[in-house]
Amino acid sequence: MMVKAGLMTKKRASFKTSLPAMPVQSFVLANGLRVVVVEDHFAPTVSVAVVYDVGARCEKKGRSGFAHLFEHMMFQGSANVGKMQHIQLIEAQGGILNGFTMKDFTAYYETLPSSQLELGLWLEADRMCSLAITRKNFDNQKDVVQNEKRWRYDNNPYMTAMGEVFPAMTFEKWENQHSVIGSMQDLDLATIEDIREFFNSYYAPNNAVLVVVGDARFGEARGLIEKCFGPMPKRSLPARPDLIEVAHAAFKRETYGDRFAKLPALMMGWKAPLRDDPCYPALMHLSEILAGGEDSRLYQLLVKNKKWALSVSGGLGWPIGSFQTLKDPSPFGLFIHAKPGVDLGEIARVVCNEIKRMGREGVKRDELTRASRKMRASLLDEYQSSENKSYWLGIFTLLNGGNPKGFDREINRFLSSPSQKALRQAALTWLSKDTCSILEVLPDPSAPAPAAGASRPQDESREEAPPGAQAPPINTETKPFPRRKIEDFVLANGLRVLFSRDERIPFVKWSLGFPVTAALHDSRRAQAEALAELLKSGTRGRTSRQIEQELALLGADFSASCDADYLTVHGSVLKETAGKYFGLARDFLMEPSFPKNELDLWRENSLQALEDQRSRPGFLASERFLKELFGDHPYGIAVPTKEAITAVERRHAQELRDVLIDPSKAVLCVVGDISLKNFESVLERSLGKLSHTLKFRSQAPISEPLPPT
Repeated sequence: MMVKAGLMTKKRASFKTSLPAMPVQSFVLANGLRVVVVEDHFAPTVSVAVVYDVGARCEKKGRSGFAHLFEHMMFQGSANVGKMQHIQLIEAQGGILNGFTMKDFTAYYETLPSSQLELGLWLEADRMCSLAITRKNFDNQKDVVQNEKRWRYDNNPYMTAMGEVFPAMTFEKWENQHSVIGSMQDLDLATIEDIREFFNSYYAPNNAVLVVVGDARFGEARGLIEKCFGPMPKRSLPARPDLIEVAHAAFKRETYGDRFAKLPALMMGWKAPLRDDPCYPALMHLSEILAGGEDSRLYQLLVKNKKWALSVSGGLGWPIGSFQTLKDPSPFGLFIHAKPGVDLGEIARVVCNEIKRMGREGVKRDELTRASRKMRASLLDEYQSSENKSYWLGIFTLLNGGNPKGFDREINRFLSSPSQKALRQAALTWLSKDTCSILEVLPDPSAPAPAAGASRPQDESREEAPPGAQAPPINTETKPFPRRKIEDFVLANGLRVLFSRDERIPFVKWSLGFPVTAALHDSRRAQAEALAELLKSGTRGRTSRQIEQELALLGADFSASCDADYLTVHGSVLKETAGKYFGLARDFLMEPSFPKNELDLWRENSLQALEDQRSRPGFLASERFLKELFGDHPYGIAVPTKEAITAVERRHAQELRDVLIDPSKAVLCVVGDISLKNFESVLERSLGKLSHTLKFRSQAPISEPLPPT
């Protein structure tokens, strides 16, 4: 049996690891502004991004936090725009916008109807040349940033250790050590003259890249850009600090007492090689092999086998960025969220031994293939968005010396499988135990609280445009949204399918929803969460580890969640492996084995995760909000109680599966690069085989808790 058009067949197929090329066009204005345009007329929308070559590593000692402060200041008005009016003007046209600050760059972007391209460009140009830097705006936004620091860092577990203590262990130079958000003291000591100097130094056209991605013709975009940005003068740029350090640091080990943490954690870090070093892309693959998902070595070793940890994450760039966002130098970091009573020193020893084994033996071919396909799938998913493409292209242009050409080639260099020699050398040379920084984060309620700093009422008001301001160029004409063909059909088992083909990227995304016919109260909510988590924990003939490896080999993802209304299954897959993938999805839904050891591990980890959640202000606020809004209704349940989690048994997950997995009541939505004819046959052989079996129906109605056992 063979499936046409690139879908997986029984015959062994060869797979591409590269990403499709983007039609990049570029030019440079006389004032030094570098411009990148990518035409994509799939939808009448356009994304505009301005990426400035300034981040936290450009800051002076004693004046940390300025780069992030300007992310806020840039919305406080300019010569022709009132305070917060930038946001108001974009949203009034149905657009969205945001900004973010990193160690090396600051980016701003908006996505608009393409008829409003000039508005987006005009707004960005206005604040680039005439930002309203006033004492009132400065004081207000300084307070906003300080409150953000209290909320996101000072009162959250692990964040101070991750953002301040750990980088200071990994690097020697202050520019590489300090956090992006900066310190309360530095912001309090800053003057309005400091702020103006920072803006005049870095917010210049010759220190930025402007990117337009979407439904915009190159000639039209160029004319508007020259009109909006052309009159700005070039400025002298300041000297940049020398960030490069000695290649390897000495071994360090420290302990940090965290007053908010409920669970211990281990952070391990090394200095990474420079970007042009052959070991740099090799470390990208080692990131995936070590800690990239549930098939990774450390996840299987520490979470599944030894049951010492709730999660494992990290890799090249952690915790300050990624290979796409960092200048040299970069860290390579790991974060192990451990369980109470576990010896963190023993975890560190096991991790170092595993890395040493990789350096001595190399990695298996299938591990390398899985890593490449997972990275490719992740990047394809990311680059479906015009917003993502706009600011990643801007960052790449700055990393590439101002030249946007070669973006696809650079990404594909990282996706190409490195040699075994490069992998072994990367593990032995750059991830040695002798050059590792190890930070043990231990729960310590007696640890001193961070300095609160001054707190003043913040001015959240908006202002109209200043007197005599130019009117924003709002286009009253709109482009009609093209009618995309949506195929609506029903499989033989009653499953309704909504399908839309998108040939731009060789990738498929899907979502399958099964309605919950009655409310899920506390005990049933816990059972539903167990069901969603355990659907891919085992099938006939497959263990959870085999499942994760098979998904990774396909460049695929599968996850499920259950709330008070729906059991929802989500997934994505590379185009060339979609045929086999949907067969796997069918097995997860129809033949889950719910192994007892996996259920026990889910229960144990869920109880520990609940402890961790209750240490986080954001979760506590959300939980209280839902309770106040919905009371005892199932909508008021943020998470199940400890008692409900503890009481879940295997039969509960089996029963709910048989009650909820009813294809005749479900809807499957699919978007991707597959022909309808081939996809229909794939579905009939896979999800078309779903049936509503009802083997384990309980005597109790689904809306009621099960009786105690």
